Amino acid sequence: MKSLNLLILLAINIPIVTASINSDTTFIETGITLQTSTGEIFGTLTIPGRPERIPVALIISGSGPTDRDGNNPMMKNNSLKILATELSKNGIATLRYDKRGVADSKAAAKSEKDLRFDDYVSDAKEWIYL
Repeated sequence: MKSLNLLILLAINIPIVTASINSDTTFIETGITLQTSTGEIFGTLTIPGRPERIPVALIISGSGPTDRDGNNPMMKNNSLKILATELSKNGIATLRYDKRGVADSKAAAKSEKDLRFDDYVSDAKEWIYL
């Protein structure tokens, strides 16, 4: 458990991390950025350490000001970060990102009167085509 806590701490503080929990489970996390007309949206790509063709899951955070790790100003639980780590243990890469206007992607916000659900749909599409 101590090594898992250390790995999470390292992943938060270092942009590119190779983490090992045991000899057959490794993953690499790297920051990635989507350029939009209103600013940059920041995300994290988590890939298994095995060099093979792998599926990728796009993780989109829930409602409210929830960041790519599953945290919001009222609560920190790292639920989406844990989900990404567990999927990587099973050979599935993930891409998770902050919603525009949230956390590191705060500068990409539109005014509330101009923001539409379609903007979030467009963001998800752009991540897929990146």
